[in-house]
Amino acid sequence: MDKENANPIVHGAVGSKRDASLFDAVPSTDVAAVPSTDVAAASAGASEAAAAGRGQIPPGWDPYEPVPYVPPPNRYDTSIEDPWNELSGSDVGSDDEHHDVKTRQVLRRLQVGQYVSYLDVAKGVYRCPFCTRRLGGTDFNCVLTHAENIGHTNPKVGASVNPNSFRAKHLALGMHLRSIQRVEISGGRMPPLKPKAPKGSNKWRQRQMGEEMKKFNFGELFKKGTTSTGRPSRAATRLRRSYNEDIIAPSFAPEEDNGAPNASSFPCYDFLRNAGILDDFFTLVNRAGLTTYVEDEREQYYMLTKIFVESFRFNNTQYEPTVAFKIYGNPVTMELEDFCRALDIAPVGTARRIDDNPRDLLELYRGITDDDCRTIQRGKIRNIQLPAIKYFAYYIATSILGRENTSNISSYHLAFLNIALTGRTSYHLGSLIARRLSNRGPIFGGTIALRVLTYLRLPLDPNDVPLTPRRLDIAAMKSHHFVTADSTLDNMVYRMLFADGDEKEIPLPQPGLFSIDRQSWSRTKEEVDEHMKIQDFHQQHDSEDAEPSYDYTVTYPGASSSTYPEYDPSSSYYGDTTSWSRWD
Repeated sequence: MDKENANPIVHGAVGSKRDASLFDAVPSTDVAAVPSTDVAAASAGASEAAAAGRGQIPPGWDPYEPVPYVPPPNRYDTSIEDPWNELSGSDVGSDDEHHDVKTRQVLRRLQVGQYVSYLDVAKGVYRCPFCTRRLGGTDFNCVLTHAENIGHTNPKVGASVNPNSFRAKHLALGMHLRSIQRVEISGGRMPPLKPKAPKGSNKWRQRQMGEEMKKFNFGELFKKGTTSTGRPSRAATRLRRSYNEDIIAPSFAPEEDNGAPNASSFPCYDFLRNAGILDDFFTLVNRAGLTTYVEDEREQYYMLTKIFVESFRFNNTQYEPTVAFKIYGNPVTMELEDFCRALDIAPVGTARRIDDNPRDLLELYRGITDDDCRTIQRGKIRNIQLPAIKYFAYYIATSILGRENTSNISSYHLAFLNIALTGRTSYHLGSLIARRLSNRGPIFGGTIALRVLTYLRLPLDPNDVPLTPRRLDIAAMKSHHFVTADSTLDNMVYRMLFADGDEKEIPLPQPGLFSIDRQSWSRTKEEVDEHMKIQDFHQQHDSEDAEPSYDYTVTYPGASSSTYPEYDPSSSYYGDTTSWSRWD
């Protein structure tokens, strides 16, 4: 009898030891303590007790010994085939078992249903009974992965938690969940496990490489054989800025100044009018709610813009998102709603970070580029086909977002185009501006800084230098490959790019071809060719049907304000008559 664990021991035929609870709690006597003549009687008594269902006490049973607890039947009890139960309770505390004692104890508790409220398969409730923090997910695979990850690693826990016990509990939980998974899969209540990648496949190589990288010690790679005493250290030769400040002040040293501010771009109304896209452009502006912003063409300033943009930070908390920046030397923190109020932008839509390639923006990009199959990150503003939409995208990049990106299109551009074209306010435009200002890139936030300064009623530095105003005129549009290099205000030729890389040169204006009120926001090459053929046909016939124009005006000497018709003197009808006499 094992008095340390209070569990009877049953000796098998091959000497293995198993828990008596697995054999219906039938006790046995110690072979060393019972004479050989009584072994048969004790065995017979044990058999009779098992047959009678514990109705009789077998010979040799001590009534004062504690009776072991017999758990109810559990369909998830896999203790018979569980290798942890091969360890007997009599070996507790030995050198071979002391690392696995807690694991075996917790596994037995799980098998008898002690934590059934945390792992209810019928109700679909799966929680970790050993962690106070809530997991990111509540499905079965999440808890299983969590338990196995902690059980096979060295977890970092608090000072009041025993890491060995914490690890052992999760190891037992992972083993128990695996046994449940096998039972559920065999019963058809769970999908079967995915087969492992075959040896030699790409996925198998990636997994092997990942395991090797985990074992690799990167410290050995960077160990130096000799000390670098031959040259002075970098810290001793040059002063470096501290990056522990709350808000890093902008640098103006010539060798480090990579962020010279630029004035926010204004639309060029002459260009828009001659290109025939003025009405469409302001339609997009009004739908996006940027009317007052576009009309603000005040003078912008160098120091104000540079310090404001370089010190800008966006803190997107769940309840009170804020922005932090500096107005000259004064740190300012504003709520996001006040920031939107200063820019006169409606604070509607979600302020969460936009995912990579969201479905609605990806569909919009393909709709305005004639089904360009590239992702948003690889798309170009040049791929936009309608000139009014493309001009609006360039204006957003160089004025609204504060950080220029006039080459690749981004989710920020498409979010503004989404509300301007569809009217759906899915994204918080103020948060998009704040996120873009807090990133890197060329500075174009002069109008934003000036509007915030006016909203806060702060004084302007009289020593600040005005920025040179910029407009999206024909010269700027030539640099963006919007029109051909030889285009003028009176003769503009639009460069229309298609998804396959082909480009067509189309004279502007073309209100019938490029109107944004049509169903589609892009045109195919066939549609463009058909439109141009029809236009050439009408122009040709209009020129043939038009009456020839003649100049009938002739000025006579001495009659400054009188004009008379002039006829061809070579006509045979008039002969040599040069003029008609006046009617009396």
